Amino acid sequence: MGFRNKIYITLFQVSENWYRKHFKRNVIAWQVTLPYLKSLNKNLIGYKYYFFLKKNGLNMLPKLETHDMFHVLTNANTEVKTELALQYYLLGNGKRSVYQAAVIISSICYLDQLKLFIKAYKNGKKSKPFHHLDFEKLLQQPLDLIRTEYNIIPINN
Repeated sequence: MGFRNKIYITLFQVSENWYRKHFKRNVIAWQVTLPYLKSLNKNLIGYKYYFFLKKNGLNMLPKLETHDMFHVLTNANTEVKTELALQYYLLGNGKRSVYQAAVIISSICYLDQLKLFIKAYKNGKKSKPFHHLDFEKLLQQPLDLIRTEYNIIPINN
């Protein structure tokens, strides 16, 4: 792993709890468990969320579950460059946040990925706005149906 990736990962780990405390204080953590998600039909977005977490060695992050759902919807892996591209995708989709702005500004360290970021932004613009959805209520919906309904173009094909 390169030096700049280590910096980004460290910054995320350091800022996660602070972000949750200051920007997600009114958000309620999801009331679902990993065993429940695992029990769902394999074509449902809830199962795909479970699979994403397990495949990447992650746990559900209380109050931050929606971010991982963005990964599932856009088929974005957890590489730093793809995390950054996801923020550009969401910017194109209409999402705005202070944290997102900081991430996008800091992406100057990844100018070699500018084509990926521009493509992600344009694909986010092509998609119908989905960043505001209550994904906990959609866990039993087929992933392909949601992608089709919102014209979500995957980041990683």
